[in-house]
Amino acid sequence: REFIIENYRTTIEVEHLAKLINKSINYTISVFKEIYGQTPIQYVHHLRISEACYLLNHTEMTIVNIAEYLGYYDHAYLTKTFKKYMLISPKDYRMNNHERLRRG
Repeated sequence: REFIIENYRTTIEVEHLAKLINKSINYTISVFKEIYGQTPIQYVHHLRISEACYLLNHTEMTIVNIAEYLGYYDHAYLTKTFKKYMLISPKDYRMNNHERLRRG
């Protein structure tokens, strides 16, 4: 988990995590899911989407720049993943939150 937290903006593969702890891929996924309630890759996406929400709310970074910053290979993949977890596009999320702030 600590490795993921420190490196979530880079490419993380379960194979690498398994090698770090000298266990099989299936064991690594199984134990991680048992402890944290999600697979290592789901955890990476959770961290990235949480950071994306922060950046959308507190910066004027473009979605393309946010995707690059968070380690997504393109902004379309960030958008797809963001919609999966947040049920709204990053663009709509930003617009909705800016509207709420203006209304007070």
